[in-house]
Amino acid sequence: MPQFETFHEKLIGVLVTVWFLVIVFVAAWYLLNHTRFGRYVYALGGNESATRLSGINVDKVKIGVYAICGLLAALGGYLATKHLIESGHSEIGCITGPLNRHQALMCYEGYKKALKEKGIILNPDWVIESDFECDGGAKSLDTLIARGQLPTSIFVCNDMMAMGVINAAHSKGIKVPDDLSVIGYDDIHIAKYMTPSLTTIHQPKYRLGKAAVETLLAKIEKTTLASDVVQLEPTLIVRDSVKLLS
Repeated sequence: MPQFETFHEKLIGVLVTVWFLVIVFVAAWYLLNHTRFGRYVYALGGNESATRLSGINVDKVKIGVYAICGLLAALGGYLATKHLIESGHSEIGCITGPLNRHQALMCYEGYKKALKEKGIILNPDWVIESDFECDGGAKSLDTLIARGQLPTSIFVCNDMMAMGVINAAHSKGIKVPDDLSVIGYDDIHIAKYMTPSLTTIHQPKYRLGKAAVETLLAKIEKTTLASDVVQLEPTLIVRDSVKLLS
């Protein structure tokens, strides 16, 4: 009997874990592939000098129960490109994710917005659509090299591709950041352990996931969430992969 109870308890534990992972997966999929969870609320802060994106003050973005992943991706792309510009770069390439995915497209839109604000002309030869994988980043650098002169800097729309870019650059004798500055997006755990350590945009994944799961559970249980405000703005993490030109 005790053995049966132990096995029974373990089985329940496994089933609960599997069910939780299914909920997290569905919530993450929903957040990344839809602009919103039903109705959403902006609570915007900052001052007159705050960053502006598409006419919206986004120096701080505080999102309530429902979140807009596309806006956060656009802001992250904007912040990354803005950092390159403020570091003195005007030749700025971009390696995107698959542009049929909303988050990748919005990240690219943030990049274009930052260039446009400063009157920098986008060079289409320096824009590569890739796949969010390390190999995709390496192949994208090969494509950029084949197209001619490299820009002085590249915004890579996730850290995995940035890792591929840095590795490929090293194998070709291109020094990062002396010859090519690279900024990523996500701030994955190993970003700070790359050589050079990767300057990137930090995404508050835990808080995003928590908000997503709570929203999904509320929908399943047909309950109403309290209108708590969750701060989810992306932030710039400065490390060693971007060269200061000015």
